[in-house]
Amino acid sequence: MVKLGAGVGFELVELLVGTISCVSEEQAEMGLSLRCWNRTTWALPWSHFEEAHFETNASSGTDSIRLIFGNREVMLRGQNLAGLMEPIACHLLSEVREVSKKLLALAEVDAKISVVWEIGVCEIENRAEQKHQKHKKILAQSVFS
Repeated sequence: MVKLGAGVGFELVELLVGTISCVSEEQAEMGLSLRCWNRTTWALPWSHFEEAHFETNASSGTDSIRLIFGNREVMLRGQNLAGLMEPIACHLLSEVREVSKKLLALAEVDAKISVVWEIGVCEIENRAEQKHQKHKKILAQSVFS
């Protein structure tokens, strides 16, 4: 399930066993909340957001979105995730809930609905050093150009 901030014209859904119900829109949040089926939760501030990358695997029907928040990498896997890129770019996505594939098999899911069945968060090693080297390289190029 995904939640978008107010003023966004996307349908919001929450998967329940055997049913799909609408969820009301809320005000845009200052960050993104990630909630896994096992109750693990992350809150990541939009002020640390750096980039997002969408990919689709046509053979498996699985979409993925990679998000970078400072030294954290977030990987979302599911179906119909392309529609989330605009709300992500505008910082309007406030919550993503992971849905168990077992529950997904029991529910009747509209083919147009974004569904996330895997959320992964990991720390990017040496992120500060990588950013420092990148800025140093850019500065050197601009000085010698």
